Amino acid sequence: MQKAEERALNQIEEMHYADGMYAQGYQKVIKYGVAFYRKSCLVGRCEE
Repeated sequence: MQKAEERALNQIEEMHYADGMYAQGYQKVIKYGVAFYRKSCLVGRCEE
């Protein structure tokens, strides 16, 4: 599950999902990568 959570965070970077937030003037954006497996969940975060 940890690899899936890391892939989610990488996807945020690769697809530039946070660019709109920066364009609106936000200086600090917290990004969350979430992975699910059956009834388990793993959440990772990255701050910039």
